[in-house]
Amino acid sequence: PRSRIGRAIVFVSVALNAYLVGSILSAPDAVNPLRSTSLLPCAVLLSTFPNSGTSWTQSVFRSSTGLVSEAVYGHEGPPTPYPGIYVHGTLNNGGPNSARLQDPSRGECLFVKSHGRVNYNDLGPSGKYQRAVVLYRDREDNLDANLRYLTKIKSRAKDELRELCGLEEFVDWKDVDPKAYDMFVRLHSAAHKRFYCHAEQYPIPKLMVTYAQLLSDPYRTFGDIMVFSGYPTANITKAMEDNAPRSHTVHGSLQYVPVGGEECQGVADRLRELLKKASPCLRRAARILQF
Repeated sequence: PRSRIGRAIVFVSVALNAYLVGSILSAPDAVNPLRSTSLLPCAVLLSTFPNSGTSWTQSVFRSSTGLVSEAVYGHEGPPTPYPGIYVHGTLNNGGPNSARLQDPSRGECLFVKSHGRVNYNDLGPSGKYQRAVVLYRDREDNLDANLRYLTKIKSRAKDELRELCGLEEFVDWKDVDPKAYDMFVRLHSAAHKRFYCHAEQYPIPKLMVTYAQLLSDPYRTFGDIMVFSGYPTANITKAMEDNAPRSHTVHGSLQYVPVGGEECQGVADRLRELLKKASPCLRRAARILQF
């Protein structure tokens, strides 16, 4: 029947396309088709709201490729040869966790983390980033993760936050100071929504990945991320052995559900108004979490 023939043709077409793309990307002397036409090498943006599976994803990238990942934050590691981009972690010259910088002559793409809302002008064939992996974590689950982060960090910023808030365990914020906690929830909700409203409009190919997907099927999901990022031969099995999930509790939808539309209208203004009304304690917490 004609319908079965049509489905067979589509299947063969998709399989052939995947084979050709994989062959091009894995050829040792091939230039990655993601490679930028600018002076920078090709770069994939790892765009995430804080505490959405970012560190786990960067660790899997390192373990599966033997390459470092990068970040736009100078405190995370030594500078790379590229302005405003730093190594995430350390460069090793040997040992089981050894990792090196990407080699642009081989078409190896940088894998650069940013928690900020990246300027659209930096996205495109001649911009800093040619593709984006966007990590999403269910809002309530992410809220809990951010409260745990505020509790566990050890830095001068944490000492200042503790003095401003009069609180040590931010996971107990709701019980200790319900009014401040309610304001923090409103700030988090607005910042979370604003981030994904912005990311949904990235004018480059983007892969939207949920934290629920990472937990429910890490082999397949990280494999998809690596293929999308130009590394189809990445050793996901090794990476999973090195970086097994610490939690198996899945929250929220497996598939990314776009925010978009009316939900995004005025969200940036609402966040600004909330920050104006916030106490010094809340503003400091928002700054630490890059709201």
